Amino acid sequence: MFEQKITKTYPMAMNLLQKITQVFVVVEHGTLLLILGILKEASMEILDEMTEIRILQMLLTFLDPHTIQLSKEFVTLVMQCCFQMMDTKSLAVKSTIQATLKQLFTIILERFVEHCKTAIPLQKQHDIFSSKKHGV
Repeated sequence: MFEQKITKTYPMAMNLLQKITQVFVVVEHGTLLLILGILKEASMEILDEMTEIRILQMLLTFLDPHTIQLSKEFVTLVMQCCFQMMDTKSLAVKSTIQATLKQLFTIILERFVEHCKTAIPLQKQHDIFSSKKHGV
């Protein structure tokens, strides 16, 4: 009985969290990690399809490549939220999980490429996809 009441409050809580995150364009990193922790806890529960999609929609709003501040904790929480919902039977939830993870990995790879470009002097950069072998 108690679990039923908790499960029924998740949709209302997700709705409220979604509205709060939409109001604030930029959320401080610590606050963002707190919200992600709440979403991770919620994603561990057995939820209805709409609540799972709301959680994933919030994750996608946090994955804005222009404002995101990547950290180990951030990436871990987003991945945990997604993987905890992977056993769903809903195709809509599965495709939203795929979109969320794709966005996360795209941002990570873009940041990695940016970092590599600034870390390697221009004279030493080479095309890693070149068909020529080095030293040949």
